[in-house]
Amino acid sequence: MKRRSFPLLVLAAGVAVLALTGSAAFADVSPPTLSGEELFDPAPAITATCNASGTSTISFSSSGLASGPYTGTFTEVGTATIGPQSFDANGTPLGSVLTFDAVFTIDSPTGDVIGTKTLGPITNPGTQFANGQCGNSQGGDPVELISAIIGSAVRYEAEISAPEGEFADRGGSPLVSLQRLTNVGQPTPFFQVFFENFASELGATQPLNTPGQATGGGQIPGDVTFGLTAKSDQKGIKGTCTLIDRATHTAVRCLDASIYAQTGTHAVFRGNALVNGVATTYRISVDDNGEPGEGLDTFSLSTDLGYGVSGVLSEGNIQIHA
Repeated sequence: MKRRSFPLLVLAAGVAVLALTGSAAFADVSPPTLSGEELFDPAPAITATCNASGTSTISFSSSGLASGPYTGTFTEVGTATIGPQSFDANGTPLGSVLTFDAVFTIDSPTGDVIGTKTLGPITNPGTQFANGQCGNSQGGDPVELISAIIGSAVRYEAEISAPEGEFADRGGSPLVSLQRLTNVGQPTPFFQVFFENFASELGATQPLNTPGQATGGGQIPGDVTFGLTAKSDQKGIKGTCTLIDRATHTAVRCLDASIYAQTGTHAVFRGNALVNGVATTYRISVDDNGEPGEGLDTFSLSTDLGYGVSGVLSEGNIQIHA
């Protein structure tokens, strides 16, 4: 049987979060950023629900070798959604990736990393893209295509537990590739891969904890309303939050804050929480990008139970205080 070639998609994901439990404010040396780190798995576990005229969902679980400044092993789980797809002249489906959310870990002698990645807005179509395929080709060889490719549009935040102490890093992913191609009716894919890399926006990793304060509230798309306050000073760290997600009927209540890191107009804090009454841990990331915050400030929350939301404020305001 003659095999046709199909465009493969690559997801750019930028998620790294390293495990932190204290402050490295007095460390003389900081561990490296994640710039140059690469994650590769030649056989990721991928499941998909395809709807060519609606929203398709791809879920994945991956593990394998990590190379770069944190050489070792990694795990990553996540989901991507794809909007309505059209078919080209060869019958190949293609649509836009609407969301990408993932949590990953890296186990390395350099340090242990735990991180998150989310799809950010595409502000420069010349250098950024987010494309996906979910479904069977129409015409030619019957092939099921499950793939997502994102270039320079995924953001990551990471926390690093290293011999030097506890640090944070953040940035983007030049490329993420999640792909599975299978001949229809055959149980084994003839091609599959998971790959992603990292490019830090920081010159060096930053110590945790740091002094600062974040307050605010509002709404993000998806019918999500939230309020938060967190503070780190000589008296210690404290924080609370409330979030209502009407679309998924989810309520989150932050009980405390154990870590707080602030750089400029960006802050991250984490602690214990309840999600619909079930105990878990949470992580919140906010950016104060201007006044008023509507259309500028960003909010992101993830939990160890797997619930997470992120977006630019459609209403409200975030304020980062020195």
